[in-house]
Amino acid sequence: MSIFSFLRKKKHIEAETQKQEEDAISVGIAQSIEKKEKAYEENPAEIPLEDYTPSIALEEPLEETILQENRSIEACRQILEENCKQLQEQKTVHAHAKIAYQAVTEYLSDLQKIQRMPQGEKELLVDTAKKIVELTEEKDKHKQRRVTGHEMSYRSIQKEEHNIMQELKQMREQEDYQRKINQDLRQLQAEKAALTYDYEHLPGRQLLLKKIAISVAAIAGSLCVLFYIISAGAGADIRIPFMMTVAMVSGVMAYVFLESDRNRREHMEIGVKINRAIRLSNKVKIKYINNRSGLDYAYSKYQVKNSLEFENVIKQYFMAKEEERTYESNMERLQHYRNKLLDLLAVQEVNDTEIWLHQLSAFLQEEEFQRLQDNLEQRRNSLVEKMDENATVRDYCFEQMDGVVVEYPELKQELIALLSKYEISFQ
Repeated sequence: MSIFSFLRKKKHIEAETQKQEEDAISVGIAQSIEKKEKAYEENPAEIPLEDYTPSIALEEPLEETILQENRSIEACRQILEENCKQLQEQKTVHAHAKIAYQAVTEYLSDLQKIQRMPQGEKELLVDTAKKIVELTEEKDKHKQRRVTGHEMSYRSIQKEEHNIMQELKQMREQEDYQRKINQDLRQLQAEKAALTYDYEHLPGRQLLLKKIAISVAAIAGSLCVLFYIISAGAGADIRIPFMMTVAMVSGVMAYVFLESDRNRREHMEIGVKINRAIRLSNKVKIKYINNRSGLDYAYSKYQVKNSLEFENVIKQYFMAKEEERTYESNMERLQHYRNKLLDLLAVQEVNDTEIWLHQLSAFLQEEEFQRLQDNLEQRRNSLVEKMDENATVRDYCFEQMDGVVVEYPELKQELIALLSKYEISFQ
């Protein structure tokens, strides 16, 4: 074997090892999240976590026209209703993010407990893990099916096998909805760009009218001086030229005044339209965040890129399951060592011992154990960012409703009723 072949093989082995570890992490987190979500469904109480500073910047309406829009009270009622619906959607998304954050945090806590194990017990844990790996490899050799590279997806599908086709249908619907949201965003951005262009060029038209008025005034003044000189020097009758000059100046000034007034009204109308486009854009962006979060969660859960790949994985899963039914093996020793590993972890008061059956390689190599810890910290940081985004959406909705109540204080009781209807609190 050449040195290049050896290096390629080594690189391939390292890549496979890292992928297996990442799959193991996903399995563990998915299991923990599933347990917490079931508990949350049975008792949907508020999840106590610290608040986060929002990181998404939503667009603000134009300040110079926002106070001149004169929104009707019915329009304000609609704004309150829409924001309450958005807060209700955000509440569910935020709850799932908090659950995932708790699961990852507990996972990191278990890592620390395992690191603090006495040396003797740690060696026994490593030996037990080696036995499980060896017996599992021996079992896999007898399996008469191809390795597809979708083991993590298969485990997730197996848990949801009873309604997996409904999951596929929901993913397709979310993708269709995402495409519609993207189209709406593009249309709104194009409309806002066109309105902004007109809005920014109206002051230039006003300046041109001002220059015309000044020029006409200067010409009229010059003509008056000329007429006076002619009248004083030659004694000519200048009444007709003077009246024509006055008529011309009056006509031009009337045109300038009317055009200026029209520009001013158009400037205000365009400003109101821009604010409306911004509000609609912000609402669509909030829908984008919620729908994208659900899609990303589904993609991560089943380790797929889209519904087409998910459908293909489902087909492969049922084919593999059919092949699996032809394979029967009694693995009592394997179960014995698994129970032994669970007992060793239970003594250390690990929160969820069964999770570690899917990531035995972390016990066998210190580098993988450290990589596992780094990966979990990155996941927790990612969840913090997601909760930041949710907090920003929540703050934005409350700001919109507060603005409505300031404008129409009589709507305060209606807002309280809406918050109670949608089970929304300020906590």
